[in-house]
Amino acid sequence: MKLNDLVYQIYNTVNEPNSWQTVLAAIARELDSTHIFLAARAGADQQPFAFVDSGYDLGLFDRYQQHFYSVDIWRLSLERLQPNRAYTSHQVCDDREFVNSEIYNDFAIPVGVRHGLGSLMINEDQSLLAEIGLTRGKDLGYYDEDIRLRAAILTPHIRQALSIAQHMNQLGAGADDFQQLLNNSDEPILICDNQGKLLEHNIHAERVLYNAELVRLDSAGQLVFMDSKAQRQFESIKARMNLPILASNFESLTLGNQKTTYRIKFQSWFHSQITALGVTKIPALMLILQPIRSTKNVSTQEIATFFGFTKAEAEVVELLCHGRSIDEISTTRNTTLNTARQQVKTCMQKTHCRSQSELVGKVLMVLME
Repeated sequence: MKLNDLVYQIYNTVNEPNSWQTVLAAIARELDSTHIFLAARAGADQQPFAFVDSGYDLGLFDRYQQHFYSVDIWRLSLERLQPNRAYTSHQVCDDREFVNSEIYNDFAIPVGVRHGLGSLMINEDQSLLAEIGLTRGKDLGYYDEDIRLRAAILTPHIRQALSIAQHMNQLGAGADDFQQLLNNSDEPILICDNQGKLLEHNIHAERVLYNAELVRLDSAGQLVFMDSKAQRQFESIKARMNLPILASNFESLTLGNQKTTYRIKFQSWFHSQITALGVTKIPALMLILQPIRSTKNVSTQEIATFFGFTKAEAEVVELLCHGRSIDEISTTRNTTLNTARQQVKTCMQKTHCRSQSELVGKVLMVLME
């Protein structure tokens, strides 16, 4: 199966969530695996609340939850590594320690698996946390670098599909109409084809296009960036849209107008198009504009006073407003990643925001007035 066909199946789970088991089976075949699972969690230290698998016996999830979750050295070791990357089992934990572990002798051996490949997938705001694991028997040997790289291509698509599905559910969706998701988003979103022709957008993006300070439409209905460097990057991304490697390294650029600086994220997408042969899917590009910084200096004290944050929380939000990532914030403030993530999560809860970008947008909007 071509990787692009498999990517389409992954995104199709947004509209057909019951197809995940079939999709996982296809991923397992593509990556030379006999077993595969996808587990969703509310946090790194939380047990899975949803579990889909292919190749395992019925009832495995219940057995794993009851005991083996707490002694799974693969899971514990994976959580200490950088998320959103694919790792082989011998990269995750010591091989000797694994073969002597309870999870291997009492759980893996009866199942018939020995080697693993997996990834812990998480969004910057921790709104999504899922683990995917592929395994196979001892006779098939370790996963080589070629298979790991193919897994690294597919896992970002899986994360994005889960994130979109979660966002739709949070919006009370259940709606099959993707346009509703666009219109309910707090961020400007544009979707274009590989020529840059605008296919879909939401009302926030309409304002951006109308102002024509960052991006505009030309006479052919194609997106054109006002900044020449941004336009060159856009052209480069469009030229690689049909390559599955694009979404394994989601790209972004930073642009600003007189009031706000935006991080523009480029993510692959499949657009439904009605033809004489019925509905077909074409490769597309989703552009998400996230406000990250204001030209006005926002002080820590202003943020703390207005929103009721602690000094530490206000410092974290101030750094977010200046476009700093969670990794950069934890380094700057000399804290752990988990501490920085929890502080951002607390600030989101206090301001009733669903994402980091919504939090930044709210802070900037309130304090710029």
